[in-house]
Amino acid sequence: MAFIHNNGGNNLDIYFGECIKCWKYNVLMKYLIVGAGLSGAVLAERIASKLGASVTVIEKRDHIGGNCYDYVDTETGIRLSKYGPHLFHTNNQVVWDYVNSFVTWTRWEHKVLASVDGKYVPMPVCGTTINELCGTRLRDSDEVAGWLRANQVVYTTVQNSEEMAKSRIGTVLYEKLVKEYTFKQWGATAG
Repeated sequence: MAFIHNNGGNNLDIYFGECIKCWKYNVLMKYLIVGAGLSGAVLAERIASKLGASVTVIEKRDHIGGNCYDYVDTETGIRLSKYGPHLFHTNNQVVWDYVNSFVTWTRWEHKVLASVDGKYVPMPVCGTTINELCGTRLRDSDEVAGWLRANQVVYTTVQNSEEMAKSRIGTVLYEKLVKEYTFKQWGATAG
């Protein structure tokens, strides 16, 4: 259990221990937040810094940050995500400036690649995917859109996942990217 208290300044005091021990501090609370994950931590910081009010945060884990918590492994020096990787992205400058006021970010480029025909191609399907797998030389988004229109299968009513995929990327890319993956992943053919 974590016990975090702010007495109206910009600093939050954090205490970890059993829940019953938290109350030994006898703090006068104006705001109580349960959970020190992203939402709880941001709310506590905003209340403390913008309102100058007293904030108490209680957390059952022995750390703050919720499922986004990470740490540096003492043996290897490698940063690990305790609960699995979490990626942050925003196109809102106010949000970006806010989160950067607390931490230095490690840049990460997330690329999803599929191994097909001995090549690694980007997913979801884009011009590079089509060029690599279909031997084309598409140069821009208009050419990609044209290729897709020419190869998409038109159905009056889409009946299943196979038809949905073919209606978007065509039969050739369906066969190369979706059909075998569906079987590999779920042990069943698309349909």
